[in-house]
Amino acid sequence: MKLTGLISIIIITYCLLIPLKSSAFFSNCQATDHCQGMGGNPEEICSGITNQAVCQANQCCGWTSPSESPSNESVETTGPSLIIPELKINLPGLLFSDQNKIQSSTDGEKTFFYVPWIGEYINWLYNYSIGIIALLAIIAIMIGGFYWLLAGGNASRVSEAKSWINAALSGLILALSSYVLLFTINSNLVSLPSIKMFYILKGDIDINYDIPTDLQEDAPDFGPSNHGVPTHYQCTPYAKSILYPTKNGQCNSNLCTSGCGVLSTFMAINKFKITKNLREFTQEAINHGARETYNGSSCNGSTQNGLIPLVRSYGLRSGEISGESVQIGSYLDQGCVVVISVGATDHPNCKFTSGGHFIVLTGWRDKNKKIVDVNDPFGNVSFPNKGDKTWLSLNNWGNCRLSQKFFVCQ
Repeated sequence: MKLTGLISIIIITYCLLIPLKSSAFFSNCQATDHCQGMGGNPEEICSGITNQAVCQANQCCGWTSPSESPSNESVETTGPSLIIPELKINLPGLLFSDQNKIQSSTDGEKTFFYVPWIGEYINWLYNYSIGIIALLAIIAIMIGGFYWLLAGGNASRVSEAKSWINAALSGLILALSSYVLLFTINSNLVSLPSIKMFYILKGDIDINYDIPTDLQEDAPDFGPSNHGVPTHYQCTPYAKSILYPTKNGQCNSNLCTSGCGVLSTFMAINKFKITKNLREFTQEAINHGARETYNGSSCNGSTQNGLIPLVRSYGLRSGEISGESVQIGSYLDQGCVVVISVGATDHPNCKFTSGGHFIVLTGWRDKNKKIVDVNDPFGNVSFPNKGDKTWLSLNNWGNCRLSQKFFVCQ
């Protein structure tokens, strides 16, 4: 029994002295900057090589560890601007690679980049779990040793002590040999190459929110209230006299031309709060950045990025709606008002506009059919003659393309 105990101590000491660094388990062959422009997939070229000498002999590849930060020779990305993941809980020892050293490649007009952070996170989990398992094994061995000391020669108690020690040793050896086991089953299970991701360029759809001059007929001052939401029109003589430029004076148009977003927000707020007069309210919208849509040559309507803070300045709740019909319907169920932007891009039968236009969803007209009542700041005149503009179906958005959308709640 003494010899068995001595052997157990030697095995435990040896196992605990094994380096648990990822370089001992997860070293693999990865693409270098020499792969760029070779026409192949760097991941396919290098990830299948498991021998370090063979990897280093390939000019396209380098033997690296996923947990190591890329060297200064890594290819800096010229396409996407990446942000290192920020975890809610700080994990000791976990260090993600520098986002400025992420490798990228191009295939014609397509740009791909290789993100190592998932592999680095999994690698950290493996190392951390090995440490936890080692600690638990030590505790189990100590318990077994304690039982052995108190056995007093009792065979059953000695057997129980041995089972504790043997189980701890078996679990620890299994954990430490898990890499070999996984590699034997399938080498792809232990390969942690960077994830190849396609970079999608973000572009704004060209939508013209300006109302053509020939349609800017004088509108009445007010319209009927709808679910407690007053109706105001953007082309009254008074609204035409209110200028609507950017903060620095660009795009000096008026509310009739480009103010549908301002009028829609004005109506939504006035269900719950009394605002300042329309002229002062427009200036507030400008100050909050609602008109900051200048693209270098012209402005394009309003942006909800300025309209939402404007609503909040009146003590109301407001925010962007991420979903569509279900989420919008839930806000209407709460008695909120929803302001949306619809457009005619790829939707020639849009009944509200031939470009882009803000309207107000005031409440349900027929919830079962998903039909809502609408306050349109341009009025109920068809545009051009494509349907009744006093209502909207959440199933087809008036044959328009749904764009910006935000809620206004008490």
